[in-house]
Amino acid sequence: MKQLTTLAIVLIFSFSYGQVGINTDTPNESAILDVESTDKGFLPPRMSQTQISNIHLPAAGLTVYNTDLDCITVNYGTPATPEWICLERKPNATLPSYSISSTELRITSTLNYRTWVNVPNLTASFTLDEPTQVKFDWIMFPGQANASSSNGYAQMFTALEINGTRDQSSVGYMPFIHAPGASALYLLNQSSFFYVKLLPAGTYTINVQLYLSFMQGSTMDVRVGPRITTWTGSGGMTNDEKLNASSNKLLITLLR
Repeated sequence: MKQLTTLAIVLIFSFSYGQVGINTDTPNESAILDVESTDKGFLPPRMSQTQISNIHLPAAGLTVYNTDLDCITVNYGTPATPEWICLERKPNATLPSYSISSTELRITSTLNYRTWVNVPNLTASFTLDEPTQVKFDWIMFPGQANASSSNGYAQMFTALEINGTRDQSSVGYMPFIHAPGASALYLLNQSSFFYVKLLPAGTYTINVQLYLSFMQGSTMDVRVGPRITTWTGSGGMTNDEKLNASSNKLLITLLR
C-alpha cells in the first residue's frame, strides 16, 4: 500500500510540471495539452449567453461554445470587463454597405445656423448579432453654389449620431474659405472622415450631422451636398456621374 501511494504522488507531480498528451506519446513542447485523433473532435463547454455572462471573472482567452449564437466565443477582454467575441459570427444581414445623399443641406444666418442638423438622407440602420468593431467612413461635399461677393470664411464640424445620441469622439473639423469675388468654396482640410467604435449587439440607426458655428466676411449661404449642373472639368460626365462625384457619402464596415 505504501508503494502504491508513492507511485501516485510521483505521477501527479509529473503531470503537474510536464505536458499531457492524449493519444500521443510525444506532446508538442509548446502545449500543456496535446490531443490527437483521426475520428473525433474537441468539444468545448456548451453554454447559453446567460450562462456565459454568469461566469465569475472569466480569464482572458477563456473559450466556450455559445449555444444562442451558434459559435465558439472567446473572452478578448479582462476578467473584470469581459468581451465575448465569436470566432465565426453569423452574417449581419441588415448591414448596409454604402449610403449616398442626393439632397443638399443649406445653411444661412437664419437657417440651420449654430445648431446640429442631420445631413439629409445620409443615414443607415443595421443590426449586430454580437459585439463588433464598426468603422464609419463619410465624405462631405462642400458644393459649388455658396453665396459670397468677396472674401468669406466659415467653420463647420461634422459628427455621427448613434441611436439619437451624438458621439462626441466622432467630431471632425471642416473650415473653409470663399475665393474673392466668386461663389466657389474651398475646404482648408480634408472632407473625408472616419471613426471606429466597438458596438454591443443590437439595432442601430446612424445619422451624419453638421454644425456651422461661424461665418465671417461676405459668406452668407453655405450648401453641402450634390450639385449636378455643369462645373469646370465636368465636361463629358453624365448627371449620374456628377451626382456620385459630388454627393455626401457614408460607408459602414465590420472590422471583426
